[in-house]
Amino acid sequence: MELLVIRHAQAEDESLTGLDRDRALTKRGRRQARALGHNLAALQRTPDLVLSSPLVRARDTASLFCEAAGLGDPILENWLACGMRPEEAMHELSGYRDFSRVALFGHQPDFGYLAEFLTGSAEGRIRVRKASVMVFT
Repeated sequence: MELLVIRHAQAEDESLTGLDRDRALTKRGRRQARALGHNLAALQRTPDLVLSSPLVRARDTASLFCEAAGLGDPILENWLACGMRPEEAMHELSGYRDFSRVALFGHQPDFGYLAEFLTGSAEGRIRVRKASVMVFT
């Protein structure tokens, strides 16, 4: 399985509700999400399956990405919400092993820890920028 690990696009610093889970994408973030979809489609690297954190900023990034890439709706997975552990992610992904390319949409520092787990890097060294893609084969 090829794994595309995609951090959510730029989001507002604070939501109207004051809750972190409700932080929405900014205009720039919406542009970034669409560009991710267009760019991966142009490179013929679109995923067979898109999984997303249910938090607004990740969910909306994944939805806009899918729309721009001509894909169906993302599947929301609670295990991708903030606080995901790499071991948990690998266990959950084993249920999707029949897919060739899977995209995950989520958060930092979780994705940094996942990248460290997959590469054997030291903890706390990998920082994933917003609207960036890491590819693991």
